[in-house]
Amino acid sequence: MAAKALPAQDVLLQLLSYDPETGKLFWKERGPEWFADGKMSAVSRSRIWNAQNSGVEAFTSLLGKHGHRCGYIWNVQYLAHRVIWKMEFGDEPKVIDHSDGDASNNRLSNLRNGTSSDNQKNRKLPKNNTTGFHGIWKDAQGRWRAEINTRGRRISLGSHETKEAAIEARKAAERKYGFHPNHGRSA
Repeated sequence: MAAKALPAQDVLLQLLSYDPETGKLFWKERGPEWFADGKMSAVSRSRIWNAQNSGVEAFTSLLGKHGHRCGYIWNVQYLAHRVIWKMEFGDEPKVIDHSDGDASNNRLSNLRNGTSSDNQKNRKLPKNNTTGFHGIWKDAQGRWRAEINTRGRRISLGSHETKEAAIEARKAAERKYGFHPNHGRSA
């Protein structure tokens, strides 16, 4: 599923400020031009909005099981890391990977734009994994098997006498295929 198109960079920069050290977004003050006249004037609406929201941290809700930060702009929900990327670089991000695996850590140093494949190369170990490593298991004959999935292919890394040999084969393949050093960290 494609991500929703983000507002233009200049619009985001007018609405939000970003602190790359903390990874947090904050609402900026809005002038009357952002509001429509109605029962209340745009000037009054602006004053009220600014009193309640200007300088307040934005995008503080957590979304889904991974804990991505999200928030709303004009009643449309966006992921904070995508908003941050567009604010900083001006382009629509493809897939943002959080290098340390913490989906709520939106420090610029922790974000990298890539592909779904890149993101998969930086996955935590599933909680139900029994061997402690991706792609390692013991077969019916008591030997240790290793494999790796990359570029849409499952590659066998052989059958090994020991778990340690299977792990070394897997780690060598991860280096060869450009997996992130954090891949396989504990969940």
